[in-house]
Amino acid sequence: MDPNQKPDVLKFLEDTQTETFEEFENKGKPQKQSNFDKWAFSEKKHAIVFYYAPLFHYGANTDSSAYTLNHDFGLFYRWFMVDKEKYKLNLQVLLEQNSLLAGESTPHMSKTLNMISVANASDEENHSISLDHFYFENFFFNGKLDFTLGKFDPLFFSTFTPYGYWDRYVFFSKTMASNPIPPIDPGMGFYLEYHISKRMSIAGQMVDNNAPNDFLYLGNIFNTTWMYQGIFRFNIPTKKNLFSDHILSYYYTQEIDNENPSGRGFIYVGNQELVKNTILILKASSGTGKILKLNSAYAIGLLFKNPLERPGDRFGASVQLNEKDSKYEWGVDTYWKFFIREWISISPNLQVYYSINDQLVWIPGFRAFLGYTF
Repeated sequence: MDPNQKPDVLKFLEDTQTETFEEFENKGKPQKQSNFDKWAFSEKKHAIVFYYAPLFHYGANTDSSAYTLNHDFGLFYRWFMVDKEKYKLNLQVLLEQNSLLAGESTPHMSKTLNMISVANASDEENHSISLDHFYFENFFFNGKLDFTLGKFDPLFFSTFTPYGYWDRYVFFSKTMASNPIPPIDPGMGFYLEYHISKRMSIAGQMVDNNAPNDFLYLGNIFNTTWMYQGIFRFNIPTKKNLFSDHILSYYYTQEIDNENPSGRGFIYVGNQELVKNTILILKASSGTGKILKLNSAYAIGLLFKNPLERPGDRFGASVQLNEKDSKYEWGVDTYWKFFIREWISISPNLQVYYSINDQLVWIPGFRAFLGYTF
């Protein structure tokens, strides 16, 4: 996935496959991807990807224990509607189904363990289905100006980085693998980005902050509240052409009601390759108003590509600090993603927290990712 570009999940997935393929080639090992061409969907006019991602967490401290088992089933669709030199039009769709299969929901699990941070998984207490993305991308002036209109998750556009965001592929803790501040839901709106250079771009978005349902709807622009966000995206040049992707954003949400007051804050996410195959991951967010338990969250981690000479594998370790009402919770998050073969990976992990009630909380977990593309 190219830095300094608006996030595209399908492009991210294809780049992951391409990168793994090249790792096997460079190490002279047998190619595990028996038919790589069928996964190279970025040039197809219509691309459809299904994925299934189960996730298990078990947590225990000296007083209590709890577990959660849930899954996500998703469908991505992209259509290159117009592909001219100076103008491009794409349609992107994400439909997702979430289910709690066993145990407690993630908020209840955290409450049982006396934690302020929430396990990084769906907070669904039963079953749900939602249309998270249905938007049209308009690219003008050879891609220099991007105008996107429709329904989308604003945090995805403003915080996604390849090595520290999408929770199906990276870390397990919510502070590392998503953004706990603020919990902005998908809504109807627009996104505008201008590329100043190959190294930086500026963007802004305005999204309905009070979506009436989880699907497409015709919002009443004169009778709703809005989330406004400004974004600065940049990468840092290096002599060895190491990977770099940084996003800094500021948001403001209007008041919905007394239980959902207005809020404002900032989010920063950075991926910076230090040496070949070693990525530094930085995350910081702080805000007020409508927040998910936390007032601020900070994290630093390292991700190692191809550990133990295993192409396609990833090992990550991070430290995070979460704060709520001047109470602090420290955590360590480690995981290993094992590449099995094309579009199949498994990831065991271990999180250890020092909670606000001075207890150690141990949270081992397991995740799998299975995908298929047409």
